[in-house]
Amino acid sequence: MKRLFMKRWLGIPFFGIILSVVMAGAILAATWLTVTQTITQEIEEPYVPPEEDYGSITALDLDLSKVDKNSSFSRTLTGAVVVELGPDGEGKALAMVCNPDPKYTLFDVTITLKERPEGSEVPFYGLGITGGAGISIDLDQRGTYIFDLKIAGKAGSETGTAESTIIYTLEDSTTPPREVKGCLLLPGTGFRGEG
Repeated sequence: MKRLFMKRWLGIPFFGIILSVVMAGAILAATWLTVTQTITQEIEEPYVPPEEDYGSITALDLDLSKVDKNSSFSRTLTGAVVVELGPDGEGKALAMVCNPDPKYTLFDVTITLKERPEGSEVPFYGLGITGGAGISIDLDQRGTYIFDLKIAGKAGSETGTAESTIIYTLEDSTTPPREVKGCLLLPGTGFRGEG
């Protein structure tokens, strides 16, 4: 065996040739044993919860007939405000804020419920506001509420076009719980708890 390692081929030690072949084979085997791992992942937009559906309010612009200065006027508008209360709107209140034009010396708005969803207990009475005040009406059931508006007032001594606004929003109810026949009625929920 010692003789085999001492032999030379073209001046190169035989042992060196064998060692080179073995190392080249090991390197070649290492490249054959290479494994590629693939990792896939979906990159998505972050979850954004859907906006709550309180519903909608429809109130068309109104054009009142002319009035003489220093004269009173009154007009009732049938179905002037329609509230479609959505699935997340139960227990909300319809808030109304009146901003009259300064050309009026008196400006009153009365909103009266005329139609309500089946099962609703919202009363059929009118609520009035004067000047820049505001009111709210608790709405207890999902569905359609239709309101009439009565606008009354008195023009001042200034002439010209008067532009007033009424702003309607759906807001959280501010009505405190009230006692009903020994039970606590939670506003806008229709549920009664022990009082």
